[in-house]
Amino acid sequence: MKRFLFLAVCIFSLLPPLLGQENRTHTVLDTLHLEEKAPERLTEQDTLAAPILSEAPVAKPYVNPWSLAIPAVLIARGAFSMDSHFDHKLQRYVAENVKGKVRADDYVQYLPIASVFAFPNLGLPPAHSLKERLVIGATAYALTAIFVNTTKYTVRHHRPDTSTHNSFPSGHTATVFTGVEILYQEYKHYDPWIGIGGYAVAAGVGLLRIHNNRHWASDVVAGAGIGILSAKLSYLLFPYTSRILGKRKQSQPIEKAIPETSSSLSVLPIWEPTHNTFGATLTLQF
Repeated sequence: MKRFLFLAVCIFSLLPPLLGQENRTHTVLDTLHLEEKAPERLTEQDTLAAPILSEAPVAKPYVNPWSLAIPAVLIARGAFSMDSHFDHKLQRYVAENVKGKVRADDYVQYLPIASVFAFPNLGLPPAHSLKERLVIGATAYALTAIFVNTTKYTVRHHRPDTSTHNSFPSGHTATVFTGVEILYQEYKHYDPWIGIGGYAVAAGVGLLRIHNNRHWASDVVAGAGIGILSAKLSYLLFPYTSRILGKRKQSQPIEKAIPETSSSLSVLPIWEPTHNTFGATLTLQF
């Protein structure tokens, strides 16, 4: 049995580098560990300790490019329903039957993205580190700002209350749906209902924009699509935007950092207390 294990160690040590240096190290160590215990069987204590030593990492969220079709449909639906009969009929009903305005949408729009950074303090594990979430969030909101403002001042659609001509799409709705999509992507591995609850909050913000007579229904639908699209794109772009975080350079041993053929020069100061004089020694090694 020991000869067989010794032969296995030799074979695994000669495997090609495709297995990786780390994998080869673990293989040799595990084989040697079994050789020391052979022919004894693993004890129950070793079996119970195995799951404790290996902790499953949090799965990184993966955004399927085909999922971009959903926000694209929302944006197209909002664009093609501008100035529609439904828009005017709904806003006429709101103007005639809804009294007063609720300004909560000005603040609730930031609640989902605030939750993305607050939930780890409550013990909920996100899919990315703090720096990574900052990069993803910054990318998503930058895309949202570009898409929203470019469209607003290109289309110049008037608001229901006729105050300005920058109604399409809804910026509040785009902002809240951007945060909700990030919230869903970061915590769906822990509990998908976190994201589902966030979408309910985002829908409430969109309804408040209509309730306050600040946006048409088409503006809200398109804003929701832009928010979801921006968040999904930020995850697809993360392998590239994450480069701004940089990579830590691994320190090399001195004998490897300095070539064998290189020469070195060292200067050592000397102080003679008897005569109170200073000097220096010069050493050249090559």
